[in-house]
Amino acid sequence: MHALRQRLLSNYSGHVRPVLREESVVHINVSMYLLFILDLDLKAQTLKSSGYMDVVWKDEYLVWEPAEYANITDLLLPQTTIWLPDLIVSNDVRSLNFFGTDRTQAHLRYDGTVTWQPDFLLETGCNVDIFKYPFDSQVCGLRVVSWMMTGQYMSVTYGTLHMDTVVTNGEFLLTDTRTEQTTLDVSYSPVKVTQGSFIVVLQRRYSFYLLSTVMPLAAFSLLSPLALLVPADSGEKITLSVTVLLTNIVFMGTLSDSMPRVSDTVSVFVLYASLQIILSFTAVIVNVVALCISRLPTTINDFRHHHHPHQDGEHDSKPTEAANNNDIINRKLRRLYIDLFHPSAMAGDLKHRFQWSPPLKRGHNRDDRGEVTATDAVGQDVADDSQRKESDHRPSACPEEEEEERGGGWVQSAPIGRRDRLCFLTMFLVVVCVNVVTIVILVM
Repeated sequence: MHALRQRLLSNYSGHVRPVLREESVVHINVSMYLLFILDLDLKAQTLKSSGYMDVVWKDEYLVWEPAEYANITDLLLPQTTIWLPDLIVSNDVRSLNFFGTDRTQAHLRYDGTVTWQPDFLLETGCNVDIFKYPFDSQVCGLRVVSWMMTGQYMSVTYGTLHMDTVVTNGEFLLTDTRTEQTTLDVSYSPVKVTQGSFIVVLQRRYSFYLLSTVMPLAAFSLLSPLALLVPADSGEKITLSVTVLLTNIVFMGTLSDSMPRVSDTVSVFVLYASLQIILSFTAVIVNVVALCISRLPTTINDFRHHHHPHQDGEHDSKPTEAANNNDIINRKLRRLYIDLFHPSAMAGDLKHRFQWSPPLKRGHNRDDRGEVTATDAVGQDVADDSQRKESDHRPSACPEEEEEERGGGWVQSAPIGRRDRLCFLTMFLVVVCVNVVTIVILVM
């Protein structure tokens, strides 16, 4: 073994191509064995992987007869002592380093066949497509090329990317591999250089994202129309709407941190989250408007003060025909007022309750707030508390609505009016349609 090594390397130079004739071309076969898919960073658009290369060529200077050296047919030599092809990974984002280290060995056969298997830990660039995130598939490649050797000196054939050695990744599933060869122009030679691309197809395992992101966001989207069904007097109508809006904004921020900041491809899921924010903001506006409508005056005191024919004096003992007509008109106007401005009027089966305003006695006035005051001797208005307390127990001026007016001074707000139901159904259908369309696009 010692004599064989001394004979092979005594007059050998690793800087000279391993051919006896200068016009000969070194034929190299390159294959790749992938061991680990360590990480695919969507934000940095890089793929971190590890494995080893399988490079085979024939060195015409490293041949011997086994019978002359105790039938030795195989030999291991350090890679620093023999000629090596100048192969690099051209899309490595960290540095363009050659394969192997000083301790890497090369296997040598007696006929001059050299097998070199350097390992690698690469972080290569990968143009990610996030259109269907998190149901996406990514296609990434490791591009191997000779740094200086052109086709007139070295012919490289790129073989198979082997999958049988890959360790299972928890986030991505390796579904397919292929090899592509392209030719590149170089500035220092008219002969082109052959580049090989070892391409891997990675399918994302979406179970985690489905449970932690997609389903919660879809569930929160259903709360926006539900906020329209919350009664206005509960005090939680705006709270629920704003909470849903803030939740969607937090989800949007989480997605933005993990997505690459590119504009050539926009994720459908990001568009879905943005649309949910718009719908939540719309729900807040609708609820604010509905709450403002529900806070409109619900008593009839001011209305009757301006429209009751006997508000400035006592009732006549025998109402005239004109008074009866005016009373009918007043009742219709009062009903129209409630139908237009109070949400409880949208529920047809709800009884409306009104505060009854008694006729004023002589010597009494009504202030700007509709309260009855008495005038004392010096001309000052004194609040007649007994008069207001007595008015709560007096019979109704409208006998046909006596049952409706009894027992309350305010119009009771309906829990769910027709307007609220219509807004709820409209927004609910919009949310369901958005969810269904988004899921169909992502899954297909």
